[in-house]
Amino acid sequence: MIASITLEESVAVFKTRGRTTTKQVVKALREFGISCGDKRLSLKKHPKSSVCMVICHYRDCKSTHWVVYNNGLYFDPAAGIVVEYPDGVRETSCLPIFEIKAAINNDTTRPGRAGEAPL
Repeated sequence: MIASITLEESVAVFKTRGRTTTKQVVKALREFGISCGDKRLSLKKHPKSSVCMVICHYRDCKSTHWVVYNNGLYFDPAAGIVVEYPDGVRETSCLPIFEIKAAINNDTTRPGRAGEAPL
């Protein structure tokens, strides 16, 4: 989503279809010309920046989920474009995005579609 690439292109960069580490996300973003922080920041200690990658935790689920946050909207490859998450979903940390040389998909008129990139 953030790098305007397909899911398959994203899988090729991350070399995984499943769980991704912060290090993998940072490396992939930089490969696409996206300037970002070196590590995740706890949202308990740092405010969320206007553009960042957010880690979401789901109640009763051990795994986490990376989501793009852009000025009040969440671009979620699983749920589409979301303004607010329901109870049971909490944000714990973020990876700040400083500069994007690639275009962000800012089309808020349509929900996300299966197959769109998780970036």
